[in-house]
Amino acid sequence: MTPDPVLRIRSQLGESALWAPQEQRLYWLDLMGPALHRLDPATGANESWELPLGTPLGGIVRASRGLMLAAPEGLLACDFDGRRLEPWTDPNARPDDTRFNDCKVDRGGRLWLASKHVEERAATGQLVRVLPDGVSVVADEGFACANGPAFSPDGGRLYLAD
Repeated sequence: MTPDPVLRIRSQLGESALWAPQEQRLYWLDLMGPALHRLDPATGANESWELPLGTPLGGIVRASRGLMLAAPEGLLACDFDGRRLEPWTDPNARPDDTRFNDCKVDRGGRLWLASKHVEERAATGQLVRVLPDGVSVVADEGFACANGPAFSPDGGRLYLAD
């Protein structure tokens, strides 16, 4: 099979692809830019928004408020069209040598936020569960690089790479 690129664009660390079915658009991040991108696959048009945030970014998810963005500053509601970021909650009660790395939302609307040791050497990363009201709790810890949270089809099991 030969890949057929739909967009050729350079980024420092492109990740966190997220399809928005209502918009028929693909969102993705340059974690180190930092920037948020939105691609319209029907036209090939890509919009970019350079974000006034620290790096690296940790991921994006769909939420009732639109997009939720994990950044060093905490979790922010993100309005791409209005170019607005609104602080939502800051689950930063974590070791200083860690950074947010990835995130997903489960069927119950809970956000699972994974963190990693900056150099991926010490087991200081955590898995944090953030409820829809913004309350967060450390669900597990001891990861060098907690990454790729995913859920079984029935929602009863969470998978995580380290």
